[in-house]
Amino acid sequence: MCFWVAPYFVGLHFTYFDKLKLNGFNIVPSKMSRWPAKNWLIFGILCLLSLWVLIGLGYFYIEAKVLSYYCAAALLIMAAFAISAWLLKTTHELHLHHYNIGMAFVVLIGY
Repeated sequence: MCFWVAPYFVGLHFTYFDKLKLNGFNIVPSKMSRWPAKNWLIFGILCLLSLWVLIGLGYFYIEAKVLSYYCAAALLIMAAFAISAWLLKTTHELHLHHYNIGMAFVVLIGY
């Protein structure tokens, strides 16, 4: 599988896991301690796949000499989320779904 294909698998939305009958697939430590082996296997595969994509992208960014630009963009995106949450913490509760964060970082996939 090529590195350019892997981001599509990493972006898999958790609701699709319902088709696999992964009841209780919540990434909360108290619930994870009661996971069956199947959930741990899926979680491990997703973690390894994510790591593989990050290493691959890092390699390509180093080769293209753009790693510093992408790191700056990633920090800017994270700062935007953090500053928004901090400024609105007294009046609002910032709730982000994992796919909102993924959409913000998808711009970092290609160069």
